[in-house]
Amino acid sequence: MDHSNHTTLLQAGGQSGISERMRDLLARASQDHVYEQRTQGAVLDEIRQRLEGMEWLLREVRERELGGLSGTLQAVSGRLDDITAKPPMWAEGLAQHVEAVRDHVDAVGERIGDVDARVAPVADLPGLRADLGTMGEGVGEALTRLQTVLETTDGLTKGMSDFAATLATLNSSMEAAASRFTRLDKSMADLSTRTDRVEVAVGDLSEHLTARLSAQDKQLAVRMDETDQRLTTRLDEADQRLTARLDDTDQRLSDRLDATDRRLSDRLDEADQHLTARFDQADQRLTARMDETDQRLTARMDETDQRLTARLDETDQRLTARLGETDQRLSNRLGETEERLSDRLGEAEERLSDRLDETDQRLTDRLDQTDQRLSDRLDQTGLRLTARMDETDQRLATSLVEADERLASRLKESDEQLGSRLSDVELRLATRLDEADQHLAVQLGESEQRLSARLSGVDARLDRVEGRLTGLDSRLTGFDSRLESADECLADIDTRLDGLDGRMAGVDKRLLSVDNQLGGVDKRLGTVDGHLGRHDDRFDALDVRIDARFGALDERMAASDQRLGELSTRNEGRFNKLDTQIDSVDERLVEAEELLSSRFDGIDTRFNGLDTHLNGLATRAEQASAHLESVDDRIETVSERVGRLPEALAGQSELLQAHAGDQAERLTAAANALTELVTARPDRDQLTETVTGIVQPATDDLTKRLGALEETMLALAEALLRPVRTKD
Repeated sequence: MDHSNHTTLLQAGGQSGISERMRDLLARASQDHVYEQRTQGAVLDEIRQRLEGMEWLLREVRERELGGLSGTLQAVSGRLDDITAKPPMWAEGLAQHVEAVRDHVDAVGERIGDVDARVAPVADLPGLRADLGTMGEGVGEALTRLQTVLETTDGLTKGMSDFAATLATLNSSMEAAASRFTRLDKSMADLSTRTDRVEVAVGDLSEHLTARLSAQDKQLAVRMDETDQRLTTRLDEADQRLTARLDDTDQRLSDRLDATDRRLSDRLDEADQHLTARFDQADQRLTARMDETDQRLTARMDETDQRLTARLDETDQRLTARLGETDQRLSNRLGETEERLSDRLGEAEERLSDRLDETDQRLTDRLDQTDQRLSDRLDQTGLRLTARMDETDQRLATSLVEADERLASRLKESDEQLGSRLSDVELRLATRLDEADQHLAVQLGESEQRLSARLSGVDARLDRVEGRLTGLDSRLTGFDSRLESADECLADIDTRLDGLDGRMAGVDKRLLSVDNQLGGVDKRLGTVDGHLGRHDDRFDALDVRIDARFGALDERMAASDQRLGELSTRNEGRFNKLDTQIDSVDERLVEAEELLSSRFDGIDTRFNGLDTHLNGLATRAEQASAHLESVDDRIETVSERVGRLPEALAGQSELLQAHAGDQAERLTAAANALTELVTARPDRDQLTETVTGIVQPATDDLTKRLGALEETMLALAEALLRPVRTKD
């Protein structure tokens, strides 16, 4: 209080001057007090609004984000059920191959029946019928073994069940995230309670600010000018940096998309031309071979009819001598055929069993290695977090000591004036910050729209590429069904098992990436919990120190410095929020680049698989040519044997054909049962692709949303807590 006019009390006639002086002092004190109450009310309203915003954000995350994740997991389960109920493409192709084998066996049985009918007498018909029954049983046993080979693939279905269990683990991780959000709600409630206590303490301190406010004007004027210049410089730098980053990212994405478009167009044109040429060549070659075979068979049948009339008598004499030899030879041939079929089926079954055992062992080893790596990473993360927490505690202790020293020195130095320029500076800063926020929001919206448009174009192109690949797959499947045989079916099963091993390895890698991402989410949530715990400790220490300093006389000057600290902290909080938004934009751009790179790699992989499939088709076409040549040789042999048969035994062929028809019906029933069993298997390739297409976008979306939530929570917590730290 100013005591310069105390001498007027001793002078006569000085009562009017004293009363006017006292009225002026009281009016000024009341104005300052009203101004301080308004300012403190605005600060408390802003804190309350931020707390309400945090509560609303947590409620929205709990109602929308977690519900959306649950819906995504349910959609994944529904897609898995649909895929399990749908028959696979490879099973249908295998059924077609089995039908082709059945037709071939029927044709061979008919030709053997014709030969036996023209060679064997009527007395040997029961023996021949028994031999044909034995042959039919051997073929039925072969079909049964093929069915056993298909049943061994059930182990792969168990692998898919393990994958479903992994998805359940992912769901449990989401529930753990929900529990962490609940803890965040509790922490926010505690933060609101402590803010109310701080509000009460600030209201008590406002009574002691009357006498010291008039002494801070000059110092605050200088500091406000410096702060204004510094904030203007930082805003300009942030604006330039964000503009440059957005321009660079836009240019980089444009170049990447153009190069990818050109590469996809070239690859599709080359694949289309190559497939068209290969199909035309194969069609011409098969047409020519079929025409030649038809002409050759017609000529040989004419020659056979002419020779039959001339050689009837000679054949009748030789039949009696060769009946025994033919019977013995046919019995030996049937026994050898049955033994060969049994050996080949046994080898195929052993080979498939070995391959399945190796696959099971590899999967077990990979799971053990993954578990060990995750355990090591968790231990290392715990050690690093402990070290970081210790360093942070030490830095905070040092900062608190330095802050106490600075406050003590400021209490000795801050004995000057405080005036009306504080409100002007605040209005100017608020205007500049609002303009900067609006400008950044407009730029971010434009960048997001451009990125969304470019990504939509890329998705449309990828959909067109997938449609063309689907058409090529259907044409290749139809071409496959005309060329493959029973041996090629077994080879195809081996190849598919190898591909399935590779795909399971890819699934392991993707699951490992999902586990790593969940570990990152847990680390971030742990960091948030640590921040909230440290903020609780700070609030407790702040309450103790405020209670200890209430009775001190220098508390008024500390309140003035607190005003300055709050203003500076609010500005720093806004700049930190701006930096956080810039970092979030950078992260979204990086994620967009990673997504595009992964999709382009998947397209390259599919093109490589298409080239491999074309090479396999060329090999199968060559095998089909060799098979047609062998069929021609067998037809020539049969024609020569038919030329020696008598026309008198033609009536017996009808009886043998009827018996062969019975055997064909038995084989048809067995093949139909096998076809139904095969078509009931799920398509492993389609299952893997569908699950990958569903889980990967859901995981990316979850990572992005949790990252944005964590950054927002940290920015709000720092903006609320830094003024309290400056007050301390």
